[in-house]
Amino acid sequence: MCESRSFSSAKECFLCPGKSKKVTVVIAATLAVHESSTNPAQCGQTVSTAGVEQLEAFLWAVDQVNRNWTDSGVKLGAITLDTCGSSLRTSRHVADLLSSDSAPGSLVVALVAGGETRLAAPVADAATAAGLPAMAPASRGPPPDRKTHPPYPLQFAPSANKTASALLALINALKRTCVGVLYFKDALDYEEVAMEVRKCFPS
Repeated sequence: MCESRSFSSAKECFLCPGKSKKVTVVIAATLAVHESSTNPAQCGQTVSTAGVEQLEAFLWAVDQVNRNWTDSGVKLGAITLDTCGSSLRTSRHVADLLSSDSAPGSLVVALVAGGETRLAAPVADAATAAGLPAMAPASRGPPPDRKTHPPYPLQFAPSANKTASALLALINALKRTCVGVLYFKDALDYEEVAMEVRKCFPS
C-alpha cells in the first residue's frame, strides 16, 4: 500500500515508489484530510479525524483490489488530494492533475469526490469534461432535474428533494403543524432540504 503523505499540489503526488509491479491505472480521491483555513487556497492546522478515516478506507480498498486481482495484469494506483474543505483548492488540484499529459495524471481512470456537494461539484465537473466516471458518496445534490451534463456522478446519499420528502412524510405521520429547521452554516445540501420542507408550510 502507498504510504500516506500530504501534498501542496497535485504535481507532488507519487505512485507507490519501490513497488515491483508497475501501476497501470489510477483512481484519484479528493478528501478533506485537514480542516479548512481562512484562506481558501491553504489548509488549516487541524487534522480532520473523519478525513483521515476516509483516507485509510480508500487506501485499504485499493490495496484489497490489488491483493485479489493478482492475475489480472492490472496494478491499481491511488492518488489522494487534500481538499482541506475548500472548493477552490479542490477545483485547482483536480484541474492540475487531469491536465497532465504524463503520469500520474495520464493514468487516472476514475475519481472519488469526498465531502458534501460544494466539494464534490468541481470534481464531478472536471470528470465530466475529461470523460471520466466519478463517485460522490456523500453528496446529496444537485437534484436530477438540475443534472444537465452527463455522465452524472454516482451518489449513494439521497438527493435533497428525496430527503425532504421523507421528512415531510414523517411530519405528516406525526401530525405536526409547526416545524423548525436547523442546519450547519454553509451546508448547501441541508439548506436545499430546508427549502424543500418550507415550501409545504406557510410562513
